[in-house]
Amino acid sequence: MEELNHSDYLFDQNRLEEDISLLNDLRKSDKNNAQILWRLARTYYQLSKDSQMKSKRSELINTGFECAKQALALDDNCGFTHCWYAVLFDAVSDLRGIKERASNLKDVKRHMIKAVELNPNDAICRHVLGMLTYSIADLNWFKRKILENAFDKPPEGSYEEALEHFLIAEEIEPNFYSVNKLLIAKCYIALKDYKSAKEYLKKVAALVPIKSEDDINSVEEAKYLLTKYK
Repeated sequence: MEELNHSDYLFDQNRLEEDISLLNDLRKSDKNNAQILWRLARTYYQLSKDSQMKSKRSELINTGFECAKQALALDDNCGFTHCWYAVLFDAVSDLRGIKERASNLKDVKRHMIKAVELNPNDAICRHVLGMLTYSIADLNWFKRKILENAFDKPPEGSYEEALEHFLIAEEIEPNFYSVNKLLIAKCYIALKDYKSAKEYLKKVAALVPIKSEDDINSVEEAKYLLTKYK
């Protein structure tokens, strides 16, 4: 569908408002199309990351989650529906507090694993699974205790596993996302491989062109970390 290809182009160019407008127009005449709905979920989520107002961010996340739920109900065999359902489910849970997020982590990870199984050659699906694994590995003591209390067997996540997912994503599609490279560096830092970390930090710090808020934040953090790990 030509319009959906154009939506992907707008998203890649960070023209998010245009993408939302296009997808909502498509939705008016095709309300039960999972391909439209998961793309809406994706774009609402990305818009939420750029929002400085907490109330607006919450609104965008909740709207995106409703789209993701509908997409999943319509098509359970699409990796992208599982991927963006997992991302929005985790984001909604996070809005409700650490206990809510902890209680939903196993379900979130299950959908992320399903997304990778259905789309093994998609860098974003692999990156998202790495993100969750990294976030579990990076929990502080207090949050880890909450997670342990929420489950007999808490969801597992290590820096080594997260690094593997991020490296596979980079191999599938080199340079697809500045955050992926930054997180590779941060995994190496956590594993005390500072030489490898610096290689990736330098790549992120030298990023051109910068197209999104994620790119701006990644470059700034990479430059800061390079001052710590000279």
